[in-house]
Amino acid sequence: MSFSNFFVSFIVGVVLARLLDPRDFGLIAMVTVFTSLFALIVNAGTGSGLVQKKEISQIDLSTVFFYNIGIGLLAMISLYCLAKPLSGFYEEPRLIRIIQVLSINPLIQSLSIVPMEIMNREIRIKERAIAQMIGQLGAAGLGVFLALSGYGVWALVFASIGSSSISMTLYWVQGKWIPSMAFSRASFKAIWSFSGKIFYSNMVDQIVQKVDTIIVVKLVNPTTLGFYEKGKNLGQLPAKQITSILTRSFFPIMSRLQTKPSEFVDFFQKNNRLISFCSISFYSALFILSDLLILCLYGYKWEGTIVFFQYAILIGMFYSLNAYRIYALNALGFPRLTLKRNIIFSAIKICAFSIVLTVGKTMFKAEWLLILLLIIVVLNFVWLSLDLRRIINVPIRDQWKSVYGYAILNALPLVLVWGLKYYTDFSNWVSLGLGGVVYFLALIVLLHVTKDEIWSGVKRKIRAQKFGYR
Repeated sequence: MSFSNFFVSFIVGVVLARLLDPRDFGLIAMVTVFTSLFALIVNAGTGSGLVQKKEISQIDLSTVFFYNIGIGLLAMISLYCLAKPLSGFYEEPRLIRIIQVLSINPLIQSLSIVPMEIMNREIRIKERAIAQMIGQLGAAGLGVFLALSGYGVWALVFASIGSSSISMTLYWVQGKWIPSMAFSRASFKAIWSFSGKIFYSNMVDQIVQKVDTIIVVKLVNPTTLGFYEKGKNLGQLPAKQITSILTRSFFPIMSRLQTKPSEFVDFFQKNNRLISFCSISFYSALFILSDLLILCLYGYKWEGTIVFFQYAILIGMFYSLNAYRIYALNALGFPRLTLKRNIIFSAIKICAFSIVLTVGKTMFKAEWLLILLLIIVVLNFVWLSLDLRRIINVPIRDQWKSVYGYAILNALPLVLVWGLKYYTDFSNWVSLGLGGVVYFLALIVLLHVTKDEIWSGVKRKIRAQKFGYR
């Protein structure tokens, strides 16, 4: 179901990108920097507190509900009043109305939190996902209609509000919960003792994540910002899906193996090969076909996003490799190492971005920020590997063997696709299709010839399903 939501979101993004201009997306990106922070303040981790608490009462639910509504109203009023100052900061008068209209979103989101977390607590994940998907589809229909009608950036504004409103309504219908007129300070204090830690951590993380966008906003025009945000977000989409899979699949198993060192190491190494193969192969194909993907899916008006997309792809590849190592350390009971590393790299990132900001418009190039992010994510990969060597005694060479091994293995398919792109005269769509087929066929042949363990495992599964033996 999460893949379905991802697919719907991706298709909607493609359709709206073809109907609207990059400048429209740039204007929304300017506003999103601040609306996402207000959304985080509205939630404040209280939803997670409800899920984590062993037993919850009607008083607990009502307390969190009225707290969220109060914060939601305050956030809405604050964002509305900040519309003119933010517009002045960006030197973009059109943002005033956009921010004022979008200021209603924090209030809508505050109404969603308790019924949504009730479904999470009761593990009604499918119902929640369906509500999100219907919200996305409804918002997509509204956005496409307004875009076709010539409303420009307002198609994105009302699509955002429509998605939040429809999902919120469905959460209440499916949650089947009615609040009581009650508020308990003791109840809130107990929930905040857990949720407060999550809130502060998420707030720091969100601010650090948005620093690069704020810099790009200040130093380039909305069109370039649209290119930057589209390329960055596209490169991150697969990484987020892979991380979601890791959370659901590998983390619980590694947690159970934390008291069995040898079994933990075997499991880690086996799936390290799998994660390395999937990440490197998928992102390599995405990288070599990146220009064709952008031109075919989004059109030539989005050609400026290709360079940002390529850097984001490399960042996404290491992000996936890092996520697996982070979950391994957390499963072993070392979340403090993750927190320490995040604090250090956040400080490095802010300092590096501040230096870029001082360069100013005369020398600034938006891709510099993604290059810095790439360097930071590679350094993070090295640090995580060193932590794992110390904790589970797996040498760096053994951890990285599958990474550079699959990087070398993917070199030939990359060269073949590169030759196909630059020495043939096919249309973009034909080149994209042929390039994808050639890449993965060449990769399969190499896996078979080298008798790679990944390919051997696939063949065993096929034989088991087809013939009933291994």
